[in-house]
Amino acid sequence: MSANESQKQWRDVLGMLKLQGEKLDFSYLRTWANVLGIAPELLTALDEAGLSILDEAGLSIFSSI
Repeated sequence: MSANESQKQWRDVLGMLKLQGEKLDFSYLRTWANVLGIAPELLTALDEAGLSILDEAGLSIFSSI
C-alpha cells in the first residue's frame, strides 16, 4: 500500500468518526480495537476527529486500553 493510499484511508476513518460521532458504540470499538491490537490508533483517530473520550466524571472511557 502506498503512502497516498494509507493517508486516504486515514482520512476516510476520520470522516466516518466525525460524521457518526456520538452515535458510535464506543464499547464495541474499544473491544475490537483491543482484539485487533489497534487501541492506540483508535485513540489517536478519536482525538483527531475531535471526539471526547471522557465521561461525565472526566475519566477516559478507554481507561482499560
